Amino acid sequence: MTVAIGIAPVAPARFDAQIASLEWVRLRRSPAGVSLECADEDAERVRVLIARAGACVREPIPMTAAANRMLPALMSDLAPIPAEGIVDTVVLRRVDAAEATTRLWRRSWLFRRPDRVGIRAVLRGDDQLFAWRRVIWAAPSTLRSRLFSARPVIFDRDAIEHGRERFAFARDDLLTKWLSA
Repeated sequence: MTVAIGIAPVAPARFDAQIASLEWVRLRRSPAGVSLECADEDAERVRVLIARAGACVREPIPMTAAANRMLPALMSDLAPIPAEGIVDTVVLRRVDAAEATTRLWRRSWLFRRPDRVGIRAVLRGDDQLFAWRRVIWAAPSTLRSRLFSARPVIFDRDAIEHGRERFAFARDDLLTKWLSA
């Protein structure tokens, strides 16, 4: 079971650090507002975490489907999008210390230098690594003219739900910037 909660950002701060501790979260920004969906067992805890992050809990916003004329696109960053009429969805999952260490070490072999600071911060509990996937729904003209980092999904609709995960540290506050836009 899932629970939907509406969010009204007042003065968001350290939203990433609060939300990264949950098992999984789906954030959706639409013209109606921002909503959060999480597991049923995290419902009470998420209300406290949202308040700690500088946002107010409000009535749930209905999770409406995107209009027929909109196309999905995968995003490679969590930068705020200034365009109007976009449905922006970010799916997060918690990464435990073992998986985070493995991912950071593998990444170090790719770049030939280990991320010792990141590994140390995760192992000591000073920071958290979380996995995210972002899909936006927008009109084709918006995707062509304003969103150059968007990769439209035309044929492989399975990529919307099972696309490549990206990783971020909670200290970077990428979700806080996404929420306050």
